[in-house]
Amino acid sequence: MASASLITVGTIVLARLRGYLFKVYKKVIARILEGPRKDPPADGPRYDAYLCFSNNDYKWVETALLKKLDFQLAERNILHCCFEARDLMPGEDHLSNIRDAIWRSRKTVCIVSKEFLKDGWCLEAFALAPSRMLEELRDFLIMVIVGKVPH
Repeated sequence: MASASLITVGTIVLARLRGYLFKVYKKVIARILEGPRKDPPADGPRYDAYLCFSNNDYKWVETALLKKLDFQLAERNILHCCFEARDLMPGEDHLSNIRDAIWRSRKTVCIVSKEFLKDGWCLEAFALAPSRMLEELRDFLIMVIVGKVPH
């Protein structure tokens, strides 16, 4: 009788805390596999947003988003976006560049299109963003769906 009630209480507690326990599990696994993370820069994030998109969507992102988000608003020091072609360090490992851009930005904006889903670098960045989210336990990933994208 006592073991049945203990199992019932344990199951209820696990059901209530499963989200929290999953986050703790992911943090522990990330620390074991990747080692300790570098401390974020002492002066805070360098960018307000890192724009992650496929090279095939470059023209649309430049004309529709970047002119509004970065060029017009940056004049009044409102918003500064990390744009891969302009802000990532040439000659360094591309994955390290992406990881640094994600960690130095307040938000990561993924422009999800059919081309995004075919681009390996975009998918890699999309995989890195949730790891930061689980590390800091904060929401910072924004997904913008462009066109018809399969579920």
